[in-house]
Amino acid sequence: MSRSVALATRLTLVEAADVVGGAFALLHGRVEAIATVGLEHEIDGTATLAVLGRREALLNTWAVQAYFYDLGGTRGVELVALGETGLLRIVGGVSRLACLSRSMRRMDAVVAALRDRDPLAQLIA
Repeated sequence: MSRSVALATRLTLVEAADVVGGAFALLHGRVEAIATVGLEHEIDGTATLAVLGRREALLNTWAVQAYFYDLGGTRGVELVALGETGLLRIVGGVSRLACLSRSMRRMDAVVAALRDRDPLAQLIA
């Protein structure tokens, strides 16, 4: 399961990636590169960079993907919270699956960090 949100920002791709990576670090997550070029995704077809922020802990497992796009005058950042609902985690008996609600809270924290850095960042419908 997943939930996503996308923003348009005036930050450069490097600045946006730094903000997202910094937010993941503040959330005690680690960052892993998914791809650097040519990744097909939703906003504008091809992402320039994609990373995964995640934390694996017994009671605090979450995962958020971040896709970065150059849209000309602005940059797009799509955040995707990954995880299973509590019921699926209980039925499946796997405690280390990412929890969707925790991932969504972390995704919201990353959105807040982007908006702190660029107050004019807008949600993309």
